Amino acid sequence: MITLPGISSNEKYTFSELSKRRMCRPDLRHKHVQDQRVSLVVTSVSNPQSQNVFLSQPPFILWHTPVVDYNVISLLYDNEKDAVIAIKTSKETGYNSLSVTECNHSMGICSAQQTAYQSFTFPETFQPHGMILHPQHYALYVYGSQVWLSLDGGNYFTQIISLSDNEMIVSSISNYYSDSILFVSNKHRLFYGKAGLNRLTLIMQLVEHSSIVLDYLRNPYIVTWSSTQSQLQVTLMNVDAYIEQSHHPIMNTTLAFHPANYKEVFLYNYDDKTRTTFNKGNVWQIIIFGNGGKILIVSVENVSPNSVFTTRLRGFVLTPLKYEKRITMNNIIMVPITSAKYNILFTNDTEFTWSNDDIGKTLVCPGCCTILITTFMNTSHVQGYSVYWSQSRSKHCYLYNLGDWYLSEEECQHIMIPDKVISTNPVVYLDHGDQRTFSVSAIRKGQVHSTTKSLSVMVSNTKLITVVSRTVHDYNGYETVHITVSNIMYITGTSTVTVYLYQSSPRCQQTSFTVTVLCTCPPTKRLAFVYPFHISKEDYLHGNPVIPETNRKLLYDLEVNYRPPSKYGIAIPTSENVYNVDPSQAIPRNAYRISKVSWKYKQCAGKSSKDECLCTDEMKLSNLASYSDCKQRVYRVRQSESMLKLKFKILDDDKEIILTEPHVIFIEEINGRQDFFTKSKATNSLNKMMKNQRLVNRTEYLNPTQITIIMEGSGLYHFKATIMKGFSYCQLEDEFQVFLDGAVLPYPLQMIVIITMSVVIGGALFVIYLWYLHNHHTHRVRKIGSRCQEIK
Repeated sequence: MITLPGISSNEKYTFSELSKRRMCRPDLRHKHVQDQRVSLVVTSVSNPQSQNVFLSQPPFILWHTPVVDYNVISLLYDNEKDAVIAIKTSKETGYNSLSVTECNHSMGICSAQQTAYQSFTFPETFQPHGMILHPQHYALYVYGSQVWLSLDGGNYFTQIISLSDNEMIVSSISNYYSDSILFVSNKHRLFYGKAGLNRLTLIMQLVEHSSIVLDYLRNPYIVTWSSTQSQLQVTLMNVDAYIEQSHHPIMNTTLAFHPANYKEVFLYNYDDKTRTTFNKGNVWQIIIFGNGGKILIVSVENVSPNSVFTTRLRGFVLTPLKYEKRITMNNIIMVPITSAKYNILFTNDTEFTWSNDDIGKTLVCPGCCTILITTFMNTSHVQGYSVYWSQSRSKHCYLYNLGDWYLSEEECQHIMIPDKVISTNPVVYLDHGDQRTFSVSAIRKGQVHSTTKSLSVMVSNTKLITVVSRTVHDYNGYETVHITVSNIMYITGTSTVTVYLYQSSPRCQQTSFTVTVLCTCPPTKRLAFVYPFHISKEDYLHGNPVIPETNRKLLYDLEVNYRPPSKYGIAIPTSENVYNVDPSQAIPRNAYRISKVSWKYKQCAGKSSKDECLCTDEMKLSNLASYSDCKQRVYRVRQSESMLKLKFKILDDDKEIILTEPHVIFIEEINGRQDFFTKSKATNSLNKMMKNQRLVNRTEYLNPTQITIIMEGSGLYHFKATIMKGFSYCQLEDEFQVFLDGAVLPYPLQMIVIITMSVVIGGALFVIYLWYLHNHHTHRVRKIGSRCQEIK
């Protein structure tokens, strides 16, 4: 039992709403991207104006109350923006509005909210009941006595349907794997729509005790409980058949017909009783006339309030309208009454006469005028309003009787085709600074009715990603939008990029395509060390690869239970890593206590023989310290090659990128060896980093373009390279092993040998010198006395 904060045990509450947006976010490394938050609204029985709002996330143990200063009708959590969407009623004005407030997690799950947009206020005629955010395509629907649609997460809304006679939408059904959405009213009428389309279609009348469910294959089912037969009936819906059979007549509405050319026409809505017949939700629907004509509506515009016409429709001719009569222009006299109203008179020599049935018909004189007949005076005199007037004269006039008409949905004329790569996996991982380009195309199968763009791009989280789109279309109905998505800000999160085909019919199988962008570490991205010579997997495990020019072996076979040297020398290993482990043999070099307690088995822990370790080929090939037990062969270099140049690359799926500036890398020896040093080419940015006192180990960061590592000892070196944080959301690191074979004597034996050899060589040279003097010196007899005396 969980106690909700702020709920009194002495008060009774009713359950108002529990909402959750269904999501599917395949992420392997960052749990916060997958958070599925749930909102709960409860209302006090004694005081209906008192409401409590709660937010929680799995495992739903802790519930948090966000700060609100309004009465909540419906509340929803937006995962992309990390925000709360609320339909609220102002306590002061009583108006209904929708607000989007961003979350601050410093004080809880979602507190200290900041408004993302200015609140959108709905008209007074709208009574909201709830809302739904499509689980995939980021289309936000607010429903009740009307239905409003927002494609930008709540900043701007468009009304797509208005109900009458106290009818109200009370529930909605959607599916992550489909762009379809269904609404059910309190009068059991079922409305059908597609994400991104600004209209809903009434497809059927449901019986009582029935509901709609969607399966994972996008198929809708009607589930009906029969109380008389005590049976549950499940029926698969053929939505396309229901839409084809559904017609939506508009009563008491007269249309004036004006042809612009043989392909394009204008229809003017005349009605002296109502002024709100057509809206933008009727765009891309078909008007089917009683005389067989079909017009595709491509735009709806409001006319001046002073006009007798309420709206003007622009459409394309699918099936030409047939005229009823053709009249010679010379037999007609038009006398203006006002600037828009005219008397239309027949001359005496004409064979045509007017009748009361001509009211509502349109007289079209090409190039001259178009007049809607509204009043019958007598057989030679009628009155009407012009929708087009010119001083030019026409040879003939045509009388059109549009007759009864109704609205219908066009057959699917569009095909949406995403590119091959993105269609198979519509999930894009973006690391910091990455960008990805993909394209979506649309083809119109029938006649081309418009050269304007039919594809629109919407982004759910503009603070997270930057999107640049470029559209290319031709006059044959082929259109392609190229989209480039990039992550510039160092912020992790989720966003969707949706391409809507808003000119399509709801009878199309696909009207939108959504790409989920995850700004986080790509699961396949990793850092890899590039060895100077490539060694195949087979050669590494079983071969004996050599360098052809020098015939030098590239691999060194480690001894069983090999322990690498430490800073104290070869005889005193201190690392926990043991290589090429065989538990049945003794661990060497255990003379000192520090060597006895430092090592431990990993893959071979608790095993008694090498076969029980179950080392796979992948483990034997791996350079990770976690698989050191299985490592048998390592890359070999000679003492003359102790100066090793390093090269790294970043792998992501099938892409390889050589690691260069501006990345910064750090190298360490994981076994604690200190008999090596690294050097790289200094850069301006690297010099500034080294002067930053806040950075740890700032003097050891390297430029990855030119790195040289110089090893002064012998045996196995196990290095670990790590890219500095800030260049990637990933912890990019890799390990590589090098065995220095034939190295110099370890310290201090090397120094002793040098001193000894210096003394021996110096002594030998001195002896040789004495011997030389002895053999090449001529002995002279010294005379006694003064030589001067002998001369005298």
